[in-house]
Amino acid sequence: DLPDYSDIAVLSRNRSFGLELQKKAQAYGIPVAYEGEIELFKTNPAIILLAWLRVTENEESDRGWAVILENAGYRLDEVKHRIEENDYPENMLEFRDELRDAPDISAVAATVFRRHRVENALADRITHVLQNVFDSTYKNTGGLIRFIEDSISSGATYDVDTSKRRDTVTAQTIHSAQGLQYPAVFIADINHRRFPSTNTASPTIHFYD
Repeated sequence: DLPDYSDIAVLSRNRSFGLELQKKAQAYGIPVAYEGEIELFKTNPAIILLAWLRVTENEESDRGWAVILENAGYRLDEVKHRIEENDYPENMLEFRDELRDAPDISAVAATVFRRHRVENALADRITHVLQNVFDSTYKNTGGLIRFIEDSISSGATYDVDTSKRRDTVTAQTIHSAQGLQYPAVFIADINHRRFPSTNTASPTIHFYD
């Protein structure tokens, strides 16, 4: 019999390959779920949320407006001109004001992700982490911005399970899959001298019926 998707694991040396594999697979209608730790606040949903937090905290935040305008499809020269002239689209200014009235960071994140049509495990995890930080430290918007910036600069990682279905191919790093068993295992991203490295022994792969 052919294996189910859930019988298959694709293991790679680093998390970035697993996330890219998930993205490519989705384009072909193949259910792949990345499981493991990722640099959560370097993902696109976190970047756009940070941009809106910046303009909410400081209405003239060049860094925030640059991301927001580029995300909306403005050319770089248009972005530069609008920032220099403080000439921002009215609907964006109204949305910024809406965010200022939100009761907490969860509401802010939900509103931003809804606007940008982001509905996935990354958005859920970002919201959960930031709400926990808010609840435990009572950080204001500025404090949350600094928390995100510190997480980015330090490369902080968080566990994320991107699976929304039970029958999915699992993508993991080889390190995170230690001790687990799958009926079918693929080792990916093994170009010459990339994996295994010249300083490591060749891995032993076990297959189970």
